[in-house]
Amino acid sequence: MSRLILPLLLLSFWGVYAQSDIPLGTWRTHFSYNSAKHVTKGGDRVFVASENGIFILDTSDNSLTTVSKINGLQEDNISALYFDEVRNQLIIGYTSGNLDVIVNNEIVNIDLVSNSQVLGSKKINQIIAVDNRAFIATDYGLLNFDLNKLEVKETYRQLGKNANQISVSQSTVLGDSLFLATTEGVIASNFNNNTNLFDPSMWKRYGLSDGLPESSAVVIQTLNDQIVTGFNSNGLYKYTNGGWTQSSALKDESFVTAYSDGSQLIVLASSGIYLMNDVESAQPIVDNLITIPTGAMVQDNILWITDKNNGLVTNYQGAFENIKPTGPNSNAIFRFFYHDNTVSGLPGGYSGSRIALGNSAGFYQFRNGKWSNFNAANVSTPVFNDIVDADFDIRNNSFYYASYGYGLMKIDQDDVITIIDENSSPLQNLLPGDHQVNLTAIESSNEGLWVLNYGASQGLHLLTGNEWTSYSLITSALLEVVNTRSKLWMIVDPIAGGGILVFDKVTEQTRYLTAQSGNGGLPNSTVNSLAVDKDGFIWVGTGAGVAVFSSSVDVQDNTIDAILPIFENRQLLRDEEITAIKVDAGNRKWIGTRNGVWLFDEQADRQLLNFNIDNSPLPSNTIVAININEVSGEVFFGTPEGIISYRGNATNPAESHGQVKIFPNPVPRDFNGTIGISGLVEDVDVKITDASGRLIWATRSEGGTATWDSRDYNGNRAATGIYFVFSSSQNGDETYIGKIAVIN
Repeated sequence: MSRLILPLLLLSFWGVYAQSDIPLGTWRTHFSYNSAKHVTKGGDRVFVASENGIFILDTSDNSLTTVSKINGLQEDNISALYFDEVRNQLIIGYTSGNLDVIVNNEIVNIDLVSNSQVLGSKKINQIIAVDNRAFIATDYGLLNFDLNKLEVKETYRQLGKNANQISVSQSTVLGDSLFLATTEGVIASNFNNNTNLFDPSMWKRYGLSDGLPESSAVVIQTLNDQIVTGFNSNGLYKYTNGGWTQSSALKDESFVTAYSDGSQLIVLASSGIYLMNDVESAQPIVDNLITIPTGAMVQDNILWITDKNNGLVTNYQGAFENIKPTGPNSNAIFRFFYHDNTVSGLPGGYSGSRIALGNSAGFYQFRNGKWSNFNAANVSTPVFNDIVDADFDIRNNSFYYASYGYGLMKIDQDDVITIIDENSSPLQNLLPGDHQVNLTAIESSNEGLWVLNYGASQGLHLLTGNEWTSYSLITSALLEVVNTRSKLWMIVDPIAGGGILVFDKVTEQTRYLTAQSGNGGLPNSTVNSLAVDKDGFIWVGTGAGVAVFSSSVDVQDNTIDAILPIFENRQLLRDEEITAIKVDAGNRKWIGTRNGVWLFDEQADRQLLNFNIDNSPLPSNTIVAININEVSGEVFFGTPEGIISYRGNATNPAESHGQVKIFPNPVPRDFNGTIGISGLVEDVDVKITDASGRLIWATRSEGGTATWDSRDYNGNRAATGIYFVFSSSQNGDETYIGKIAVIN
């Protein structure tokens, strides 16, 4: 066993953290908290485990706080929670078998896996406490855990009747007896009086002769000084006078979990969720917010229920309500769309075989530090599933959303919604009567809105005002489109051969680029991403590295080969499958792969950053999508485990120095990050001096942002005082003078 103690990062554990901007070089999570799994309570605080971490409700002021890997948790896959009120510490169990303990505003990482000799699943199923120890039920046995020293005292693995390893789903205590629900039914032993719990013979095994089924016990709890256990397809049994009898309630039920506060029992069964004041009567708990309950607890007649769709559902303020932190409607992400200081997440989509997923999550928007969700369930919009792309048409001030199945949705400046499908356009429905107007991408341009209609006889359309123009190309199996001044560059589905189809908007000629030398020279025929940089070059992400084309390439030219950028004497990311490419305001390239994300300079000659799950809070190494808030420089990464962002140091330049922002200012003594000076005009020189005019630091902005690490040229932290910022454009027309206060 190994331990690592970490201070909680970025936020006080019991406090609230919410802001629209984060410091340069820092991270924040954007996880969905709709799907909650486990709940526990201590004092005024309720702790809820979701797919990507924990959120805490403080009932004294109704505030919410989140804790995840970004703050120091080991993992995402939480399988058990317990709050130790005596020591004021939260114990977190994972499916991996590891533990975290949060105590005194610190996270103690307890590694029980690295040196473990256990084969098979090590999942932690439940945690209970008795005096100074916790009994931890796992898939390989039972742990006796010291709550003061935060270490495992004993591990009981040979609990089976033949001293074999068995799984323990739950445990409970009555007097000095410990009862376990295991894959061999119910077993029990005295846990005091120096009983040797390692010895299988010291455990009483209950079976048919005692009134219990010969099968796995799923749940076990103590209710009104009686032991209650549940067996799938059999129901509940109670232990009285040394024997077991079947309850008249919930007969033939199967069970998910159960929890008791001693006087009330809450049971999650296959048919629903039930509250029991005695073993013979079960009251169903019904509310529209309780859709798929996953966990629950009861305390002082207050119910706390975790739900797969509605987060935490509780009646602690009277009627049932659902509680969850701000976040996207789902962790699913297919593409991002950015417009006017707002990042939208689009969940998709379609499967690898191009079958619609039926995703009803709509789309989600992040603006000013808060997420808003838009779908048919929470706003007055028509059913419009599987949204895969979005764009804004400046010509008519309207947003367009593309669906793989439902066509186009137009939202105009008056918020009027119009669905555009086969009934009102030349878009083709592949199966009339069904929703198969399968759009894969849209792109706004000077000509109008370009639309890819996958599988249709005419796979490319142009919407100009209310007029449509349709084109028949060599294939309509097209997945993505980017626009340059004279051409469209489109990804051909790898199922249909892969490569790139280039369409000349003037001549209407096309050229199909492949991995063949002289006909594209791509490093791989699988193309996953396209991006146009500020010099007009097309950056191509393939299954085997990066390629680059000039946007002026002549589609009639007999020989067209990609440039293969060289980094450290080899093709750029040659061995990586490139999944996403995004160009920031400094013309730098953010490149996503299945092994993390890289940031390269303008020509990809120099690696600036590399993030993966080992050196960053990324929840997954697989990067699905990347986009950037051009105002703040915050870079959003979509992964299969949800969205996370990193505050980069490149922003779109301002036209003038009218709204320069220095953040943070003042600089507190415990700040070790990077100070950002944003709102500058493009590529300006920035100098920082002390109050006497002595030069401390000089740099040049990336787009409209310059950075300073609060140190001088010798690497020394700037002393307490006022520092001056001087900025000047290359021609001297735009200048700025500002102040930064540093506190040590």
